[in-house]
Amino acid sequence: MDWSVVPIMIAAIIGLVGFALMTAAFALAAKTGGFVNAMKPTPDGRWPLAHRLMLIGALLGVVFGVFILVLFMIPGGIPWRS
Repeated sequence: MDWSVVPIMIAAIIGLVGFALMTAAFALAAKTGGFVNAMKPTPDGRWPLAHRLMLIGALLGVVFGVFILVLFMIPGGIPWRS
């Protein structure tokens, strides 16, 4: 295995997990009766599961984007780019 593709695989996994969490959050929001109802805090002040999933998914999406940007800035970070 060529070790130069490991960072790209890590970035892809981070992106896929973020996408899956965001998809689950939107499905959960649709199940709970709409986006507004899913984002309301509970009576004890905690965020509902859909809100937490959406936050974590969005943060992983940002991490994915920054990771890919750094790989493009490093010489040899993307092995097939000349």
